[in-house]
Amino acid sequence: MNQQPENHRAARTPVPLRSMMTDYGLWLALLAAVPVLALLGFWQTPNWGFPGTTVLLWGVLLYPILEELVFRGLIQGWLLKKIHWALGPLSGANLLTSVLFAAAHLLHQSPLLAASIFIPSLVFGWLRERHGRLAGCMLVHGGYNAGFLWVL
Repeated sequence: MNQQPENHRAARTPVPLRSMMTDYGLWLALLAAVPVLALLGFWQTPNWGFPGTTVLLWGVLLYPILEELVFRGLIQGWLLKKIHWALGPLSGANLLTSVLFAAAHLLHQSPLLAASIFIPSLVFGWLRERHGRLAGCMLVHGGYNAGFLWVL
């Protein structure tokens, strides 16, 4: 039986931006970073200095936009049309995209840090499928990166 799970979002019509901005899930995803960043701050000595304009521009604006276009827009969008299984609320497309996203971070980060990116990636993919657009993923991704740069 090759039926699509209820949470399969391949054909979902994008929600209006106004509706997306009032979605509790989007704001909970942003707030979820606070305790994680606090733990990182305790685990590693925080660098409370200003990271620099170039680092902020790339890390908070450009990387989230480019990565979300490639991973959630192209790869997850394509996988949503091909894969019709899910693990609870997470689609197979989201899970596979998140594995690829974490693996891509091995190019510039330690294996432990790259693996830790898997969970935020699931959040980005969930937002993409929930809203049918990339704006929420980009916003939350930029927020996570801003916090990460601020703390570390």
